[in-house]
Amino acid sequence: MTVCTKGLILVHRAENSQDFAEIGRRMRKLDPSIAVLMVPDFMNPKMLPPSFTDLPILIIYLVNPPAYEFKVMKKLAVRSLNKIEEYEHLKAHSIPCLPILIFQKGMQLDRNIFGDLVVMKPGNLTSTGKDINVVPTKLISELKQSDFPEGHLIHNDIYLIQRFVRTGSNPIHYRVSTFLGRVLYSTRSELNFPYPDYNLPLSELLTRTVASNYREHRTIKLHKNEEVIKLALLVADSLSDVPLLGIDIIQDAETGEYFVIETNPGGNTWHFTSVAGRGMVSDLGGRNQLIRQNMAWDVAAEALVSKTLELAS
Repeated sequence: MTVCTKGLILVHRAENSQDFAEIGRRMRKLDPSIAVLMVPDFMNPKMLPPSFTDLPILIIYLVNPPAYEFKVMKKLAVRSLNKIEEYEHLKAHSIPCLPILIFQKGMQLDRNIFGDLVVMKPGNLTSTGKDINVVPTKLISELKQSDFPEGHLIHNDIYLIQRFVRTGSNPIHYRVSTFLGRVLYSTRSELNFPYPDYNLPLSELLTRTVASNYREHRTIKLHKNEEVIKLALLVADSLSDVPLLGIDIIQDAETGEYFVIETNPGGNTWHFTSVAGRGMVSDLGGRNQLIRQNMAWDVAAEALVSKTLELAS
């Protein structure tokens, strides 16, 4: 009988229990010397099995970690970063990203920094592509909340202003899901209609979404772009204490440059079995298709074994 010399505890969302049960089985086959405990939703010291008591342990939270700490454990955890904090992090690590500010009435934007057009998007609410608009930079100083149509998300959230990059005739973005610095899957999404004519009246522009993740009107497919993946792994390396990321990247159609738009470090992007990801998974051909693109369960199990051996102490 193999004696366990290290331990891993992974706290995940209950909706993902099936996934992590399978990943745990693969971990045990890869390295029987690691004791593995997959826990849905919540973990506290009183729940620690006796067999783990004397082991060096790594604990990974894919849910918000509790305020207290396990004193004897190394911890990796998802965490909340707002979009301004994300931008500051990316900029500090020399990762290509686009200037962003909180929208305020009467604000003046430097067109040398923000260009001739800006994207307006919600700061906190998950829009799923709704109410993400492009506005001429010169109009921002005169823009008021009352200019937006009834039901627009700006009436319920702070809004952000970000430099606009045209990705082609239609809006396009790439998503790379990383786990412990390794790629689980990658996709490409394209809005099914082109960017609007920016000479349209402002009232019309504020009804036109330019988000390529707008499910009812987008085409998504599994897709590997080596430049996108390389950039995503740079992001993951810069956030090495955050185990799960959903990294969104766009490419400037004119210059060919890539920019990171979001990193989604809060733990809500394990979409193989999430309620939020059902539509996406269905559009990609089902859960098995998503898993098989990069053999995600093997990738996750190998990453967990490696990280446990490295960090459990």
